[in-house]
Amino acid sequence: MKRHTIILFAFEVSKMKKVISLALTILFFVTGLAFAAQREKIAVASDEKSITGSVGFRTGQSSFYLLFDGNGKFIEAVDNPFKDAGANAWKRSGKSAIDSLRFDEKGGLTGEIKTLSKNEREGIWNPMIEFLKSKGITVVVAEQFGNEIIQAMKEKGITCVEFKGQTVDAAKKVRNRQKSNRRDLLK
Repeated sequence: MKRHTIILFAFEVSKMKKVISLALTILFFVTGLAFAAQREKIAVASDEKSITGSVGFRTGQSSFYLLFDGNGKFIEAVDNPFKDAGANAWKRSGKSAIDSLRFDEKGGLTGEIKTLSKNEREGIWNPMIEFLKSKGITVVVAEQFGNEIIQAMKEKGITCVEFKGQTVDAAKKVRNRQKSNRRDLLK
C-alpha cells in the first residue's frame, strides 16, 4: 500500500509541475505583450505634422516623422533631415535618372531610366536609419518600402510596415499588430 501511495504522490507532483509550468508560461507571455508596447516606438512618415495627415509615400522622402509610443499615443513630430538626400545624391553624381532617354523618329521613347548605385543608395539610407535608431524607433510606417531598405532596417532592428491612410490610424494598426501575430506588412 505504501508503494501505491508513493506512486500516486509522485504522479500528483508531476501533474502539479505541469500546471505550474503552464501558468508561468502564460504569465510570461501576457507580461511580455504588455511590456512590448512600452518598448516599441513608432515613426510614421508624413508630409504633414498633424496626426490626421496622410502617411508618406516613402519614408526617406517624407518631410516629417510622427512619433508614437507602442500604445499608439502621439509623442511628437520631428523634421526628416534626410528628405532631400536622394535628390542631392543625384546632383552630386552629375547624372539624371532620365539622361539616356530619347525620342526616336516615330516619337517613341527609347533608352533606360538610371538608378543610383547601391553604395550611393546606402549612403542615403544608412544615416537616416541611424537617426531613427537614435530616437529609439523600432517600427517605421510608410506607404511603400523598397526591398533593400527593408533589409537594411531589419538588420538594425527596425520593422517596416506599409500602410495607406492617416498617421494616427497607422499607429493604431501597429499597436493592434503587436497584439496579434506581429506581421511585418499590413495592407
